Amino acid sequence: MKHSTKLRDSVASEIADQLDKVSAYIDAPPLNQVQKVSVIDFLISEFGTIPVEELGKAVKMVLSEKLETSRDVAYITKQSVGWWGTILSAWVKHKRTMKARPEPVDLSKPRLEQFTGVDGKDRIYYEKLEEWYREHGRLPEYGWPYNFARRYATDQGILQVSAEDEEEVNAIARTYLRGLPSMARTIRKRVVEQKHLDYAVMSIHFKRLTEL
Repeated sequence: MKHSTKLRDSVASEIADQLDKVSAYIDAPPLNQVQKVSVIDFLISEFGTIPVEELGKAVKMVLSEKLETSRDVAYITKQSVGWWGTILSAWVKHKRTMKARPEPVDLSKPRLEQFTGVDGKDRIYYEKLEEWYREHGRLPEYGWPYNFARRYATDQGILQVSAEDEEEVNAIARTYLRGLPSMARTIRKRVVEQKHLDYAVMSIHFKRLTEL
């Protein structure tokens, strides 16, 4: 992203403040002027579309293990071009993933007033999930209430999965769990849970439904 001299100076000043705050956060000495200029030039050149205020957020998410990076930088207590590049590359990927996830259904919107109670909610989640699957050919990776959609399909007698599919369901659930980002699978939760099974069931269901 190209900046005018005046705008660049303003952005550089804001980034410099962020670098000082990050140094304090990671308990490291502040960067000297030469180091700051090098990092600031890199950030403006390579990650100029990221709002300055998000720099600190990205660092905090990585160090709190809520954002997975291509290499472990949590133990490094010195800011560098490589350090920032690793963190912000993960941040960009994270934001892209979040943007790709379906919008949460707002049950308070007037257009949904015709649906009431649990059945209505289940139906809405099922329809939204089916719409997503037909468009993308897969389910959202995580963060979606698959159990509501599964309950609706079961109650309506349209579920394309039976007890005979237990082995396939378990296999998909295990694969799905292994592929989740670290923030979604803490050490305590590295076992298959109901939500992972719900994902697997709905994945099979929509695959078979769209092949009919």
